[in-house]
Amino acid sequence: MNNNEIKDDVVTSKLIIEEITGKEVVSFCLPFGDYTRKAIEIIEDAGFKYLFMQLPLLKMAVKLRKIQLQFCRSIYSTDSVKSLQNKYQNINGEHLKEYFIHSFSNATVLVKEIL
Repeated sequence: MNNNEIKDDVVTSKLIIEEITGKEVVSFCLPFGDYTRKAIEIIEDAGFKYLFMQLPLLKMAVKLRKIQLQFCRSIYSTDSVKSLQNKYQNINGEHLKEYFIHSFSNATVLVKEIL
């Protein structure tokens, strides 16, 4: 998506969710944790107060002007109660699993582009 399409998508989605819920939407979670500097500026300018990113990606340098960065964990349909407990306890094996699964996100986008 180009920057104008990203802006339209972010602003429109925010407005639709606010209309449905009757509440201000203040949090944004980046799809696949992927971001560009311009995308973050668009998210900030749209009025979001919190930006959520997956923990395996926190090694990336993120510079923010007026939005607060929050870290989250990925939850998958294959997660068991034990793996959820491990995520909560910050067990390294779960970080590796999330990073491995996340590494396929680029392939997902590529396959969708081809099809």
